Amino acid sequence: MQKQAHAACFLSVWLWALACHNPGDFTRLTGFNLKQSQNQCCPLDENFLDFAASCIREIAQLNPTMILFDDDLRFGHHDIGLGCCCELHLCDIESRLGGEELPKGKLTELFFCGEPNKYRSAYLDSMGDSIRNFARRMREAVDSVNPEIRHGTRMLAGCSIPTAYHASGVAGIAFGENAKYLPKQAFESGLILDMASAKILMGAGHDVGILHIGERIYPSEEHYLAESEHIHCSDVTAHRLELAEGATVQSRFVCSDGKEYPAAFTYENSEGHRFLVFAFDMLFTGETIYRNYMRQKQLVRCIEWLQRKKLPCICTGNPDLYIMCKKNGSGEYAVGLWNLSEDYIETPTIEMNGKIINANFINCLGEINESKIVLETVQPFAFAGFTARVIED
Repeated sequence: MQKQAHAACFLSVWLWALACHNPGDFTRLTGFNLKQSQNQCCPLDENFLDFAASCIREIAQLNPTMILFDDDLRFGHHDIGLGCCCELHLCDIESRLGGEELPKGKLTELFFCGEPNKYRSAYLDSMGDSIRNFARRMREAVDSVNPEIRHGTRMLAGCSIPTAYHASGVAGIAFGENAKYLPKQAFESGLILDMASAKILMGAGHDVGILHIGERIYPSEEHYLAESEHIHCSDVTAHRLELAEGATVQSRFVCSDGKEYPAAFTYENSEGHRFLVFAFDMLFTGETIYRNYMRQKQLVRCIEWLQRKKLPCICTGNPDLYIMCKKNGSGEYAVGLWNLSEDYIETPTIEMNGKIINANFINCLGEINESKIVLETVQPFAFAGFTARVIED
């Protein structure tokens, strides 16, 4: 057993960025179906910007170490889906197009389909500029009180799975239009697909395990087969699928009439390419469809099958825990855990991909138990870390 600690303390304030309990007359985020959000306000609304800045100034007067915005400071996974198509944003996009009027019934097609074009560029610029302007205005509000206060955003990996970028030998994710730009080597270690990317790959001649994509379905819950659990789901539009022989259903959608349809399945084709495919478009679904305990377990299990090896470390059952993991040339791992929840994590257990020889702990206390590291309580918004030498399985 090894224990080591280094303590640090600071006070932070965590708040929603765009959400209001009662939005009143503020312009709300609006989806591509022109449905308005229940409580998310648009950052292009000057009245909302003034209101948000006044709130930030009042918070800054309390002199916290940090003011932290939640991960709703983005145009994705709100209750209206991706982006914002409110009148303010549509006017802004049209002005970037030289006054060209946008057909409201074809916004998805204009902004997301086909090759890069002026409509997509105008849309992306409008979204990005409005978020950046919001952040700039809030920073100015903080600086007017105390420029020493740190100010940032909270982003999370919804299922606490370490993520690699531009890496080889690990399973990849390709949602939506990203499937058009996959290099050949991306197929070698397995891919996670949504329905949009699966359609693209099928159109390019790839066998992803789907024989036919049927009509849309509107499930009320998802049945996770390996876990024998049912999870309520809402705001999900999926497709009825006919699967190829050899496909293994991992979970099923349950509709109001009691009928069940594949929600997620794994498949290995004749070329040895492995896939985990979801029966919905990730772009147009809320985060509850992927942000739950059962999805976390499903992803861990299926990713290890996809890439034919274990993940370097996992720590399941802890919402809003963000994990970073790196291995150096001598085989030693460095693992960082950020508890981005308002709740503490009691004795988090991190399972490594082999027997742990030794470990050094940073800003925490912990002990080694074969292939696992067991930490003492990690407080809300706190960091814990360790380095460990591991004999991999």
